[in-house]
Formats: sequence, C-alpha cells, structure tokens
Amino acid sequence: MVLHLILTFFLIASAFISNKLIVHFIYPDIFVFFRMFISGILLLAIFCRDKNLFIKAKKHFFTFVLIAAFTTFLPSLFRAYALKSINASRASFWGSFEPFIASIYLYLLYDQKLTRNQFLGCLIGVFASIFFIVTQSFTGNGFEKVLFYTADLLQIMSVVFSRYGWIKAQEILKTNDFQPYQLNGFTFTISGLLALIYSFFNGTLGEFYNINWSFYLIFLLFYTLVIGNMIAYTLYGAALKKYNITLVSLAGLSVPLFVHLMGPIIFGDSLSQFFFMSVGLLFLALYVFYKK
Repeated sequence: MVLHLILTFFLIASAFISNKLIVHFIYPDIFVFFRMFISGILLLAIFCRDKNLFIKAKKHFFTFVLIAAFTTFLPSLFRAYALKSINASRASFWGSFEPFIASIYLYLLYDQKLTRNQFLGCLIGVFASIFFIVTQSFTGNGFEKVLFYTADLLQIMSVVFSRYGWIKAQEILKTNDFQPYQLNGFTFTISGLLALIYSFFNGTLGEFYNINWSFYLIFLLFYTLVIGNMIAYTLYGAALKKYNITLVSLAGLSVPLFVHLMGPIIFGDSLSQFFFMSVGLLFLALYVFYKK
C-alpha cells in the first residue's frame, strides 16, 4: 500500500518536471494534444480490445466527454500555460488543495455539510496559501508580475476543474463497468481531440511544423506519455478506487515535496525553508480536516 502511493506520487512529481521542460519547446495546446491523444490511443490498443467495452462506453459518451474536459483537457491546458511562467514547485503546491476543493463540491453536489474540524482545516489551508504567497513573492516588473500571478490563478483553476472531474470519474469507477486504465484510455483520447480542436481555433495548430524535434524532446515526450499519463494516472485512479480518500489526500502532499527536492538537480533551483513550512501547514490543515 505505502509503496503504491509513494510510487504513484513520485511519478506524478517527475511528470511535473518533464512537463515544465517540454513547454519551452511546444505550445501548451499542442503539447496537451500529443500528451493525451497518443497515450489514450495506446491505452485503448493495449487494454480495450473487447468490443463490448466500447458498447458500454458509448452509453456513457457524454459523461466521458465531461470527465475528459474536467480531469485532463482543461486542467492540463491550464497547467501547461502556468508552467511557462512559474516553476514546477510552485505549480505543484497548488495541487495540494484538492481535498478542500473536494469538500466544497461534496457540499454543493451532495449536501454534505462541513464539520467543525473540516471548517478549521480549510481555514488553516487558506492561511497556508497566504503564507506561501507572501514568502514566495515575485520581484519582477509589472507585466511579469501579472504573468506570474495569472499562472498561479490558472494552476488553482486546474485544481478546481480537476477535482470535479475526478468526482465524476469515481462515480463511473465505482460501478465496476470500467477499470481505471480503460476509463483513462477513453478520456485521454477525447481530451486529445478537444486539445486539437482548441489549437485549430486558437491558431496554433500550424506551429506543429515549427517544432524543433530532438532526441531530448522526444525523450521528454515519451516520459510524459508513458510514465506521467499511462502509468501514473492509472496508479492514481487505482488508488482512488482502492484506498481511503483521506490517505490518498495526505499522501498527495508528497508531490510538491518531490518536485521541490528535484528542482535543484534539474533546474538549479535553491531549496526554500518557507516552501517546506508551507507544505507543513498544509499537512496540519489536512490532518485537522480529516480528524474525527
């Protein structure tokens, strides 16, 4: 169990690093197309050969489109744009707020009211985010600051959209009609097509021919497709289905820690004591939030 969760979130963290490197070479929407469509087709080719599976999937088509839009297309697009302006550690930090966003959705969708501890946990989480913003402030000029904090907003939006999508994905998975890798195969493929349509209307589709292909870029794409999408997302889906959401949420705090620790090795970033303090406050917030 512990090894499963550590491996899952380490791979997710390593994919953050890979994605950060890739967006310097490829437009975000084209990157999302590559990342989602190819990995989706591979998953379908390997794990979804049963015709009956496609018949069942057809019945859930609109639900699959919704899940694809909210779990992978929009969040991946927002993250890709955000990673062009902020470092991977900062981007991954905002992902730790998923449990608090989930509680708001559960209240809105299923009328599950917050307990006193949950409310207190949310307040500590808000304090953690304010502490993080204040201690990790940006010192560039006005326009650069706008880009910087817009990237923060995009990353937060990716969490908001993603959490709703995964709530819907959990509903499908709990019917046992689809395994996590099968659901990912369908939703990744749909997400890739959505990204292709977006890039067409965004006017960036032609930039595909201007990509400077190299062995380094191909390796990064391969890593993101296979490790980040096909393996890490499937392990995450399996964890949601198998383990308590509390445990998965607490284990998910390892993602920003892994990313931050890899930063000095990959990007030459310096380790920040305030970053670790911010994550510590988030851990406290989640502990209080889930305390009975």
